[in-house]
Amino acid sequence: MRGIRLTKLSSVASRQSILLVTLLLAIIATVACGGSSSGGGSSGPPAQVAQTGGSGQSATVSTAFTTPFAATVEDSKNNPVRGASVTFTAPASGPSGTFKNGTATETDATDSSGIAMSSTFTANSTAGGPYNVTAAVSGVTASVSYSLVNTPASTLTVTQGSGQGAVVGTAFASTLQVQVTSAGVGLGNVPVTFTAPSSGASGQFATNPPAATATVTTNSGGLAAAPAFTANTTAGLYTVTASTPTSPTPATITLVNASASSAPLAAGNYVFALSGTDAANSFYTVAGVFTVDGNGLITGGEQTFSDASGDSNAISQREPITYGALASTSNGNMLIILNTQNPYIGPGGGSALGGNGQETFHASLVSPSKALLTEFDNWATSSGELDLQTSLSPLCPSAPATPCGYAFFISSAPSESAPLSLGGVITIDGADGGISGMNMTSVFDANQSQSGTTLQNQAFSASSVGTPDGFGYVQFSLNSTFAPLISVDGRPGLVLNGYIIDAGHIVLIEDRQVDSLKGTNLGLALLQTTPISISGDSYVLSLNGSDHAGGLQFASVLTANSDLSVSGSFNYNDLTGVGIQNPLVISSGTYTIDTTTGRVTMTGVTSGPIKFNFQLYLTGDGNALAISMDSTDTLAGPAYEQTEPSGSFTAASFNGKYSLAATGEASPTTSVEDELDAVGAVTADGVGSLTGAGTVDLNWIFNTGPTPGLNLSGAFTARPTGVFTGTITGMDAAAPTTQSSFTYYLVDTTKVVAIETDKNQLTLGLFEQAP
Repeated sequence: MRGIRLTKLSSVASRQSILLVTLLLAIIATVACGGSSSGGGSSGPPAQVAQTGGSGQSATVSTAFTTPFAATVEDSKNNPVRGASVTFTAPASGPSGTFKNGTATETDATDSSGIAMSSTFTANSTAGGPYNVTAAVSGVTASVSYSLVNTPASTLTVTQGSGQGAVVGTAFASTLQVQVTSAGVGLGNVPVTFTAPSSGASGQFATNPPAATATVTTNSGGLAAAPAFTANTTAGLYTVTASTPTSPTPATITLVNASASSAPLAAGNYVFALSGTDAANSFYTVAGVFTVDGNGLITGGEQTFSDASGDSNAISQREPITYGALASTSNGNMLIILNTQNPYIGPGGGSALGGNGQETFHASLVSPSKALLTEFDNWATSSGELDLQTSLSPLCPSAPATPCGYAFFISSAPSESAPLSLGGVITIDGADGGISGMNMTSVFDANQSQSGTTLQNQAFSASSVGTPDGFGYVQFSLNSTFAPLISVDGRPGLVLNGYIIDAGHIVLIEDRQVDSLKGTNLGLALLQTTPISISGDSYVLSLNGSDHAGGLQFASVLTANSDLSVSGSFNYNDLTGVGIQNPLVISSGTYTIDTTTGRVTMTGVTSGPIKFNFQLYLTGDGNALAISMDSTDTLAGPAYEQTEPSGSFTAASFNGKYSLAATGEASPTTSVEDELDAVGAVTADGVGSLTGAGTVDLNWIFNTGPTPGLNLSGAFTARPTGVFTGTITGMDAAAPTTQSSFTYYLVDTTKVVAIETDKNQLTLGLFEQAP
């Protein structure tokens, strides 16, 4: 029994030994054939890697590439290796991108075919290339790369149709059109979808059936023109958007559905003029005239636009206004949209060019024929005025037998390289309505900021005045022995394009492209009447300019006494004062007057250590223009004769509804002052308070941008002299709820000049009584 059992046990052990030997032989055979512990099957270790998909692609910045990266791993006998690790790596800086894990590196394993696929790769925000993403395998010396390009995002630009109006229920005259570009090159075959609002003021495209949306494809130049668009029956302002799959930011097209009953202005020609600062912080001016029909549609016009643009890239041109529209804003002000073909202005404009030619103004009506203006868009901020054009008669038609004179001034701003104030009298006394330059009847004074140069009583030599055209455009070509105004290379010394409001009021804007001065100046000319006198008169001055500290503003009431002395009070602000400045009482000052020209010289207008010198140019009808004549500052602006009896002002003198326009500067940092402008409607209650909730629109493009509907309030203490002191809350650009100190200088019950007297910011405002 024991022997038999031993035999059986030996048989079992033998079979186990045979199985063990067989298994060992199988393992040896597998190793001999090049097997890998990581792959399985019959392949050997990784020996080579190949790029098999995903190279040569391009994608718009911040968007995903279409095809993932593929890498194929093989052994030395070209067998696919399963389970091998492939590491994809993108550049650490510059044009690059990220994988699904949010980093520039990702590791993926090969499948049974030896292929590793990356996750989706997304371009970063830096355009450029080609650049390489690499794929590497441990143990394999050579890596492979995928060539990629990050293309700039496509840009949508409105090229036609924005800013126009149409009477409700009628088609818009100009096609809505945009251009799709990338790196400045038009992109063809791109779908563009135009979308109008689904309710309220809107319209429909001429699709089948008509709809508020339409999709069209760009042509080879990247242009996409929408089907004809018709206004619905609801009047108002709205925008149509244009979008593409490859443009992160849609384009907006501003439209107005107009109705005769809602036209903010009566039909006619309106002269406008504004000065301010563009988004590149360059001083600019614009003046012109546009035609409004009875429905509030702007049907044409012209303007002169001038921009200092750091002087080296300055632009100045006279150009047509093609169309535009008027509308009411949500807080009761008036919106004015003007369109030209000027690529400098409008969204995208400024020093980089590329604008759409569209200007947007907000206005507060003083009367049915006059409004105060501010630029209200993101490419510029400015202040100015709008007036109904009432006369286009030739200037001084009886010259030379009966000469006529115009008091005038022009000025630029602190942002210009050499701010200038120039004022004087132009006498039209020559043949064919020209300027003879004889007998010192055409004179001027000049003050160039901080240059130490103040020239007085300079003469114009023989000069010319053009004949007004159908828009009231007239050109003054002026020459002098004053070096900057000497004709150079056939250029007149100073060329002023004028836009006639009526025979007594002409807006002036320098045409720097055709004169020798090459400044960026805006101003006004006022017809003189007789008699010319000032004794016993008081004038409220509202002057803006600069000094060594930057922006400077000045407001005052100056009285010319019969003994040739000057009395009154003034305030000035350049943000360097300490605390709140009360009105400074004038302790001394004298004046002289040339009754032939109406030119008044005021010297030594002094309060404590502060002294100013001025030139005034009288019109004889209560108006005057003024510039400073100091070697350390440059100021210019209007001077209004006080018409209230002396000492008779009370709180009731400032009572009723007023339109307000203000200009100034605020400091987003301690070393920078940037322009701001505001316009709106306020109410004075006649007992010492101002109200005007939600009506003031302020533009500070360098920080908060266009800000509509600011709540404004104020308070004042009345004084018999018409110099009130108080506060205004709501016009501080950085903090609208901040209470700021102001002095109010009353001209009469219809007009008030206000100046900020603290260090919050510079603000110089004008209140004009409105209906």
